[in-house]
Amino acid sequence: MGLRVSPESLAREWSLSFADIDFVNAKPAGSRLGLAVQLKFFAAFGYFATTADEVPGESVSYLGSVPAEGEMTP
Repeated sequence: MGLRVSPESLAREWSLSFADIDFVNAKPAGSRLGLAVQLKFFAAFGYFATTADEVPGESVSYLGSVPAEGEMTP
């Protein structure tokens, strides 16, 4: 079972900074969500996830809901 993230911590700990967005947008579109998830997972837990099961589903949904037209936006 993966880690859980409270709704309150999503905006606080899983939001991308402008620098994060610039970094993620410089990568191919197909890898952006995974990269964003790993960046924020590392910031929250201090290590990189080694399996998808480790990543809280709420955080992936949150990062994946960022409105975009081929790019992540602040």
